[in-house]
Amino acid sequence: MGGSMTERNLPHNQVPLEQIAQSSETLDVSTLTPQEIMERGLEIERIEDIDPGLIDFEEGIVDYSHADKLNKSMKKKRGQLSPIVVRARVEVGQLRYDVADGFHRAWGAKAAEDPTIRANVMYGCDDEELQDIRILSVSSVKSVQYPRIARWMDQAFSQTKWASKMRVAQAFAITVNDSSRARGVDISEDELAELKDWVNKRCQAWGDKPVASAYQILRIVDMADPELVRQVRNSSGGKDRVAVITPERLKHVVETFPDAPNFEFQRIILDEVCARRLSATETKLFVMALKKSFKPWMSSEQLQELLPKIDITTLLEEQKESRITRPRHYPDFHQSQPSGTQSETAAQENARTTTRRSRRSSDFYNSPAISNQAPSSSTESTLRLAAERIEQLRQQVRNGEEELRKSQELLSEATWWRDSSIPLTGVERTVFEQVIFDRAPLSFVAEKLNIPTKEIGAHIASVIQKSRVKK
Repeated sequence: MGGSMTERNLPHNQVPLEQIAQSSETLDVSTLTPQEIMERGLEIERIEDIDPGLIDFEEGIVDYSHADKLNKSMKKKRGQLSPIVVRARVEVGQLRYDVADGFHRAWGAKAAEDPTIRANVMYGCDDEELQDIRILSVSSVKSVQYPRIARWMDQAFSQTKWASKMRVAQAFAITVNDSSRARGVDISEDELAELKDWVNKRCQAWGDKPVASAYQILRIVDMADPELVRQVRNSSGGKDRVAVITPERLKHVVETFPDAPNFEFQRIILDEVCARRLSATETKLFVMALKKSFKPWMSSEQLQELLPKIDITTLLEEQKESRITRPRHYPDFHQSQPSGTQSETAAQENARTTTRRSRRSSDFYNSPAISNQAPSSSTESTLRLAAERIEQLRQQVRNGEEELRKSQELLSEATWWRDSSIPLTGVERTVFEQVIFDRAPLSFVAEKLNIPTKEIGAHIASVIQKSRVKK
């Protein structure tokens, strides 16, 4: 990647003098120090041997074992075969470097206290361009893709004018749903269109990454303990039988126990999941069974006492039996929820398909291993109970819609439910945020939190009641 970033056809290490307001000749930048290049405002790249000690790193984006292996390989016969890519900047009068590509080689060199490392140094590279390059090159080491993408997407958004008004996950949700307005946020229609354009252009710059795919990562990160996000590692070979926090393990735990009030519970549960080396499917079954017996008033100690009582073998057997006894043409007992003003995107269709699939398994989830209840083997009995359940669910949906209607009058108070003095649970706050603020469909929120759709209305009613008590 030699030469100027603005004039790619120039010889390596040369840049037009017009950029520095001199004559029409060219300047050999190899004679300039890094400080002189930055003082002149040149946007160039050149190969240099730099001090690894001047490289700044962010926690949680390096697989340290892999970094050590690479450093050892760089000390063999052929040495460092390709340079790392860094951005040069000045901080408090001192030269510093930020890695754009080659984190593990850079970290290995710094940890080994090597005197130099070969680097392609970018000058005149701003933060937005740096984050774009980082995300585009993130596929180099799969194990740390998740925390890197999460960190850099958030950093890219933090540089925008909307960062003070909303979270990055909300910005992507607005774009995925093609929302016509951002509830509770003071933003004009023109700014909203500009926001969507920014999100779409960033995803294009990140290797045409689908907006919906990026949003799925960001919504989980938004609900998770930041320390857990930094520990996420993609499993190799398509298996997750390792004692690390994988994206799927994090997803199932965080969706069931979301947001800051549950951060300690997230850590405790994931410690147990990793210790047992549960697969993604087993983690989902484990968390759903746990939620069935967990009570909001439970302490961390009581949660830890509950975990060993969940038998994953029994859960898997119950799941298998429920599939065998389920009628081939099992009815879909839920009516789909209206999506309001949101458009029918591919991501939403996928979410609805997943929701319908999970609903048809709701009979299994309502009878976890720790309850000692066996699923019915009678098809006739199952269908009779299902018919009764249909009417119950329809009534619960009607009740939920009525609670939604009543809550509209409270919207004039904007984001009052975020007031820490109102004693809301993590689930209540998330439900109100997503349903009222983000205008997400009930089915989508229920799927996200792994709770029955019928509970959405109850949580909204609880929020409203607590706000009235506060007043």
